Amino acid sequence: MAASAGGLQSFVILLVVSAVTTKYGFLCLQQTAAGKMDAPDVSEAYLGGIKLIIHIILIVLGIVFMVLAVANVLGQFAALAFSVFWLCCLPAVFINYARFEEIGAAINPVKVAHLVLLLRGAYLLLLLFITIMILSVGTLNQLFDGQDVLSAALQSVVSYYYWIVIFHLMGYLLFQKQHVLGYVSRLDSDGDVHNRSDKQHTMARIGVLAKEGMFTELSSELKTALKSIRMISGYMTVTLIIFAHYTRPPNWISSG
Repeated sequence: MAASAGGLQSFVILLVVSAVTTKYGFLCLQQTAAGKMDAPDVSEAYLGGIKLIIHIILIVLGIVFMVLAVANVLGQFAALAFSVFWLCCLPAVFINYARFEEIGAAINPVKVAHLVLLLRGAYLLLLLFITIMILSVGTLNQLFDGQDVLSAALQSVVSYYYWIVIFHLMGYLLFQKQHVLGYVSRLDSDGDVHNRSDKQHTMARIGVLAKEGMFTELSSELKTALKSIRMISGYMTVTLIIFAHYTRPPNWISSG
């Protein structure tokens, strides 16, 4: 009875620590992606950690159900290939969840594959770093293959530390590739977001709308901007660039 109570207590402690660490990891990812290199406040990690763990469990279950569905429809070989796909794209799943904060976006294979294709070589480099960290943790487990409290604590500290580092790397990857992904994570490094001029804010919104292909919103934004006489020249330039980009003939026409 005492052993079962002790096991339950250890499980609860492990769950709480994992929830707080995972929540803090996602905070690091989001803050680093926004261009803020300072560590987030630890107190924020105590809010919503259990909910985050539940969402991660649901994400894993969703991936498992999709793999099983592929196995039933297309066979074991296709299911194995699909499993390898999800294993390699697991960091992209976490990145999409941090970006959209939706389970559906995190396990949407089209969105996940699209993100990986946009990141390209940078994503492969991220996988390489993650693999090195996992192997180093495995090596540490072999070196301290004991049941004493000190070795277990050391392994846990290193594992959680690498967990935070991985989220930082994913956030930094988002920050580096923000223009490729079609969003602006922060303002120029010279100043804070609140110190930007109205022109800089509007130009940033126009750039994002153009990259996302949201032409209705883009037209409305341009009409609003053109009302300001001081900004006419800048926005006319942007309008001409966008017009030239989206109205140029296909390569097979120009080559002919």
